[in-house]
Amino acid sequence: MREVEIKILEVNVSSLVAKLKKLGAKKVFEGEMIGYAYDFPDGRLKKNGSFLRLRSKGDHFELTFKKSIQSKKAKIAEEYQVSLKEGKAAQKIVQSLGLKQIRKGTKKRISYSLGKINFDIDKYDENPALFEIEAPDVKTLHHWVKKIGFSLTDMKLWNGKQVFKYYGKKQD
Repeated sequence: MREVEIKILEVNVSSLVAKLKKLGAKKVFEGEMIGYAYDFPDGRLKKNGSFLRLRSKGDHFELTFKKSIQSKKAKIAEEYQVSLKEGKAAQKIVQSLGLKQIRKGTKKRISYSLGKINFDIDKYDENPALFEIEAPDVKTLHHWVKKIGFSLTDMKLWNGKQVFKYYGKKQD
């Protein structure tokens, strides 16, 4: 599946939630998420523009593989994700395949959905809240950026590591 998304930094959470509700978006998740990124000891996933993540989202888990695709209009990746009930077992499987945990991150997330559009408001303890929009294609993504009241110049095509670097902090 293709993932097409952008981030917008330093958002006002209560104002943004009100806009999303007014547009008809429904809350689908609120809570803490813990993500573990994995790579082989030689770093071949990172070198290939890919990564593997195991993430807890409330009481269930997601195992996700992403491979970046170059774009100047959105952050695009090929993404394969499965939902799991047994996070510890998945972690053991990943480690048994020779992958090592390279990063751990915790954040609070509020997620809304409207059709095929996903809206996430993320808050890491160290950084101001950020907004992420995911859509099926770039045109739809840009439409929703504007509809919510942002401009295309507000968009960042960054990953989490780049956000932390921007704020002068190191990600776990």
